Amino acid sequence: MKSKITNKTIKYIVIAVLICILGVSIVRQIVTMNKIQEQITQKQEQIDKLKKDNEALKDEVSKSTSDDFIEKQARERLNMIKPGEKVVVQKKN
Repeated sequence: MKSKITNKTIKYIVIAVLICILGVSIVRQIVTMNKIQEQITQKQEQIDKLKKDNEALKDEVSKSTSDDFIEKQARERLNMIKPGEKVVVQKKN
């Protein structure tokens, strides 16, 4: 008994192969899209953190230009005093 491959059978095989190829292609696209979405989320989190850091730095810069901050730094870091003030040094026991 010889089996003949009919045109109808060939069409079904070709269609099945094309559906498989299409399915694999779609799955690959979905995986790629998920990876890209994850990268977007990570980058957005980085952007949010950098914006927060930037705001903190802006606040620090604005505070550092105030007269009180400059005076405090001059006293603490440079050991400067105002005219007429006396320095009191306590001995450690």
